[in-house]
Amino acid sequence: MKAYGKYSVVLQDEDTVGQIIVKENNVGIVVDSKNKDIIGKRVVFSLMKPIEELGEFKFIHDDWILAVLG
Repeated sequence: MKAYGKYSVVLQDEDTVGQIIVKENNVGIVVDSKNKDIIGKRVVFSLMKPIEELGEFKFIHDDWILAVLG
């Protein structure tokens, strides 16, 4: 999937705690973005704006990305 314009495509992050899968609502891994430095990195994004989703992918405006975790 390719990002278009000022949006990044983010795959929702999942952690496993014991046998329980925990999904973080505002953390994910960047699949594609015009900012090539953050592709493949975990990011934290704001939930204060509406977020479009398609399956497990979220489309996050670049201004709504708050931090790059690595």
